[in-house]
Amino acid sequence: MIDKIHTVIDSQNYNPLVSIIIPNYNYARYLRKCIESILNQSYPNTEIILIDDGSTDNSLEIAREFSHVIRIITQPNMGVNAARNRGLAISNGEYVALCDSDDLWSRDKIALQVKELQSDPKVVLVHSSYHLMDECGKLIGFKQASYSGDLAIEFILKPSNALTGPPSGVMFKKIIDGEQILFDEQLKGNAEDWDFFRRICQKGTVKAISNPQLFYRVHPDSRASRNLETYYLGNTESLKKAILDPFYGWNYAMKFRFVFRFELSMAKSYLKTGYFFAGLKHLVRAYNPFDHYRFCK
Repeated sequence: MIDKIHTVIDSQNYNPLVSIIIPNYNYARYLRKCIESILNQSYPNTEIILIDDGSTDNSLEIAREFSHVIRIITQPNMGVNAARNRGLAISNGEYVALCDSDDLWSRDKIALQVKELQSDPKVVLVHSSYHLMDECGKLIGFKQASYSGDLAIEFILKPSNALTGPPSGVMFKKIIDGEQILFDEQLKGNAEDWDFFRRICQKGTVKAISNPQLFYRVHPDSRASRNLETYYLGNTESLKKAILDPFYGWNYAMKFRFVFRFELSMAKSYLKTGYFFAGLKHLVRAYNPFDHYRFCK
């Protein structure tokens, strides 16, 4: 179902259109507040596209309360990557901002990120610090956005780091050097974000906003709550893909260091949570990765 599109244009100044894409699957309990935080943005020129990925709760009922100001697309359940790609395909903005339907934005998020993107033609992506909140909206932590500049190689030097933070805190150029970058729908788990932003960061530089502009919700169903094994399996596939990317000019030593850092981080995570044998397994892989990562040879 397609409803009306929301586009407000400031006639006094040029403000490039920002496409805001909200992928949603069964998050009716959070959706209204998410949409309200987006409608409350101080930036004057946006289109809001909600992709409902086959929800079975009352998400669509809530979304249709806002059908006069957002565009609603429905599709069978195909996963968050497919939902985001659907939104990207039909978006009209010069810039794109993603917001998962369980997250919230500060009022000036879009305005501040547009300003940073316009400050330098080399900048292709802007991310921000963010608050962590629980499922009831209580603040439980804070993450500082510390990475900026040319981050392309940082994805290889720090493979287990979320260099640009969660997707809901990011804005990026839709078309870069004549190309539109899409999410890899074959990847699952946290890997899809890492892979997507790794490829965007090859196209230019990144800016970080130190003041938090995102309230990132952590709850039992969120991706931040996935267990270590799910995290590991998903990210292993994204590592394999990165190693096949000629952008980095791989050699044997680079591949070894890349896999070593990731496996060592996994070993530490398992040991910290008391899973001794799993931690030992990853420690062995860190020092002898090529038995497991045969594609590295």
